Amino acid sequence: MTLEEITGLYEQSPRCGEVITEISGARAAGIQLRGLAGSAGAFFASAVLQRSSQSHLFILGDKEEAAYFLNDLEGLLGVNMDETGTRSSFPVLFFPASYRRPYQVEDTDNANVLLRAEVLDRIRREKKVAVVTYPGALAEKVVTRQLLEKNTLQLKRGEKISIAFVTDLLNEYGFERNDYVYDAGQYAVRGGIVDVFSFANEHPYRIEFFGDDVESIRTFDPLTQLSVKNLDRLTIIPNVQGKLLTESRESFFEYFFTARHDGQNVNVVWISDIETTGAVVQKEFEAAEKAFAERTEESPVRHLSPAEQFIDEATFRETLRRFHVIEYGSRFILENARAITFSTHPQPAFRKNFDLLTQELAKNSAAGMKNIVFTDSAKQAERLHSIFTDIGRKLDYSPIVHSVHEGFSDTDLKIACYTDHQVFERYHRFRLRDGFQRKKEAMTIKELRGLNPGDYVVHIDHGVGRFGGL
Repeated sequence: MTLEEITGLYEQSPRCGEVITEISGARAAGIQLRGLAGSAGAFFASAVLQRSSQSHLFILGDKEEAAYFLNDLEGLLGVNMDETGTRSSFPVLFFPASYRRPYQVEDTDNANVLLRAEVLDRIRREKKVAVVTYPGALAEKVVTRQLLEKNTLQLKRGEKISIAFVTDLLNEYGFERNDYVYDAGQYAVRGGIVDVFSFANEHPYRIEFFGDDVESIRTFDPLTQLSVKNLDRLTIIPNVQGKLLTESRESFFEYFFTARHDGQNVNVVWISDIETTGAVVQKEFEAAEKAFAERTEESPVRHLSPAEQFIDEATFRETLRRFHVIEYGSRFILENARAITFSTHPQPAFRKNFDLLTQELAKNSAAGMKNIVFTDSAKQAERLHSIFTDIGRKLDYSPIVHSVHEGFSDTDLKIACYTDHQVFERYHRFRLRDGFQRKKEAMTIKELRGLNPGDYVVHIDHGVGRFGGL
């Protein structure tokens, strides 16, 4: 059995059809998905996404849960990023919190600011997206859609525009001019070439002008200066947490609600626990109130009040009513919601007991269930096969080299999915994009420019020496 066949079972299932019917109505509907275990929720969600015309927001319990769900959804929709950072036509985006502590500018996570800006930009431009997030990120308000559009620069290849006009706009947006770009919010001009590191893209842009014509646009690696991808157009937005610090804001729910392009069905919110999410949002709001009251009057930065920059639980619950809401956890509170029940069960804890595992697989086969074992690598699949061979049991199962967070069985679809990392009790690491990732052993341009003549440095080939200047 292949991964495509498994996802096809969920996409063609009557339950998927029921959900599509419910969320196709013009009035906001409530749905409860009961009995989903392990990664079955991600498999079912990917099936609904394939058949839906709306954008979907997934709210998990915390950042770690959200990251695992994101990885499952990316893999099932075939949108894992390759080494060039290219995504498929169906964007799956992660929306993190930008502050480690509210009203502490030095505790702002710049990588997360970039990711938040990218999500807002993609929602604004794409017809439909899937956004994965958690309560702490939703508590923070975002810049309004109108203000974001006003502060967005779009360029396309062949367009006639002067370099002076572009640099004036970048200065107005709060970009810093440097000799080279190495961080978001910077730009550089060398002759007819303008490098810009936007807050809405993982890699900086290189724009080549011929006179006042945009001759080429491409992204590049700021460490090696090598091109990554050629583009026909680009979008540049400023730091929506910095430049627009005192501008009007709205909840992410409001932004997500107004992002529909065809003016028809409202978007869909999937949430694992409404009660817990509301409580976390309220806790974040109260923490912001406390931090705002304790801030020093000497601070040179004027901040919005907590009510202007964060939402509370009452606002969260009220805005949730405007969406189709799908509850899929273990606690359900929606009234008059359509309940859809699944017969899924979590993967048993085998604790490296392969005799127990082989008995389980044999029992499934006798009951007409198809066994699938997901492994993170072909080497792991070979290792598992060798173990079964050594035991001397002939087993009927399909190995699939694909990363899935948690195994499950679905008695209705007659499939039992297992993960090798759970069988071997190995930690399964999630993957999140943290903005531009440089090689650890190499110096950045920023670090190089921070050196002064006479400073001692260690060269990988030539040993210790003294820096003589640029």
